[in-house]
Amino acid sequence: MIEYSNKQYDPIVFLMESVKPHLLEIDQYNLFSGWVFFFGKKVVKLINVYECCISSTERGLDPIATAEVNIRRQDIADFVPTIPAAKKCGFEVDVFVGKNIKKLSFDVVFEDGSSELLFEQEMDEIREKSSYFGILRSRLDKINMPDGDLVYLTQGSANVDEYKNSIIPSVMNICDYLSASGVHLNEISSLLDFGCGTGRLLTGWNLIEPQIELFGCDFNMELLGWAENNLPDKICFTKNELIPPLPYRSGQFDLIYLISVFTHLTLETQQVWVNDFKRILKKGGYLLVTLHGELYAINCFYDNDPMLDRFYEKGTECAGEKEGSNQFSSFHTKEYVSQLFDGFECVGYFQNGRINDGRVPFKVSSAQDVYVLRYTDGVNG
Repeated sequence: MIEYSNKQYDPIVFLMESVKPHLLEIDQYNLFSGWVFFFGKKVVKLINVYECCISSTERGLDPIATAEVNIRRQDIADFVPTIPAAKKCGFEVDVFVGKNIKKLSFDVVFEDGSSELLFEQEMDEIREKSSYFGILRSRLDKINMPDGDLVYLTQGSANVDEYKNSIIPSVMNICDYLSASGVHLNEISSLLDFGCGTGRLLTGWNLIEPQIELFGCDFNMELLGWAENNLPDKICFTKNELIPPLPYRSGQFDLIYLISVFTHLTLETQQVWVNDFKRILKKGGYLLVTLHGELYAINCFYDNDPMLDRFYEKGTECAGEKEGSNQFSSFHTKEYVSQLFDGFECVGYFQNGRINDGRVPFKVSSAQDVYVLRYTDGVNG
């Protein structure tokens, strides 16, 4: 990880909105689109795309496609008021993906002429899974999707197509975090999506790993009611309260995951939930959690030095009103996480969602830090 101003975080923040891996078409033009900005004073000007062919180990010297980063994205700018360039951080680049391409490399070019690798897209797996992806798409097309208003409540955007297209790559991303942490899917026979909303991720699990017992719980009955009425009966949904306990038996789950849930709860509430997770997890079971790390804290407290100082001193801080809503946020350092999840061993830490220090184009939780924790302490019951 590169160090900037004595702080450790990745200052290049981005998201690829298309083309998702399961929708990418070989031997055709594909429109790659998304947004990117530098969390600092540098400004991203261009996206350059390079190819590496099957017959070569080196990428080409010249880009096969290029595009300006200048599409207005007020939705992104609203979240990062200190970064003027975020107002026009969107891009679209049309790339011909030939059948002999082994890898695509996407670079960002800054206004000062310097450049940096943004991410790489491996093509071998996409080619190998082409038929499988087709089956998944066909099955997904038969599943109802929530309307824009419900999508907005969970995603912060009312784009139903984006919601649908994110289902498969988001679950694949979770699988990548588990795999990089040494967790094999054959260890997982039951999982709980804590804060499942409308069941977006559970829909993906049911498509990709249908042998796993799937459970979801949420505090919002409107979201949960839609999921219960529209998703496969195999998925079991339960309403939870703001504080435990959950109505599950001791030692029931191999995996519990929380995607951007603790990010909106007080530290006291988080602690009581951790204790209940210990009860319902199997000994040796796993917890995957995403949290607001240093990058988010700096962005939130850009005009409040005392709160930022407390974040660094205590390793955590909270801000906002109405716990459990998007108007309330909590922030964690890695050091504080080890205290919060006492009795767990951290087997995977992915700062800003990176894997093996490489950026991930289709992340389940934007630039949040991802932790995979193994429950090692105590006896269930």
